[in-house]
Amino acid sequence: MHYSKFIRPGARRIDSEPGFGAVQVGAFLHEKSGEVTVVAINPTEQERPLNLAFKNLDGLVSLRAYRTSASENLQEVGEAAVSDNKAAFRMTPQSIVTFSGTIGR
Repeated sequence: MHYSKFIRPGARRIDSEPGFGAVQVGAFLHEKSGEVTVVAINPTEQERPLNLAFKNLDGLVSLRAYRTSASENLQEVGEAAVSDNKAAFRMTPQSIVTFSGTIGR
């Protein structure tokens, strides 16, 4: 659901880090609407920090976070503030979180 609900036809995959580290990340941009979607997966048994850095996405100020885990099903769990094109979030063990926001125009 994290991919099919937030990443629509026409979205373009954009560079993302850490890519395939302990937390796996994929990022997408819907150029027409300015929507940014980041899907992060923490397959480990430990809580993990997630530090996102955005390049060439001026005007992104916050990302809504939606999590699926053993006890949650695509539940909105707050926002991650974006400051100086960076955002930080704590990934719960064995979870997937989708971050969604819009760049300013």
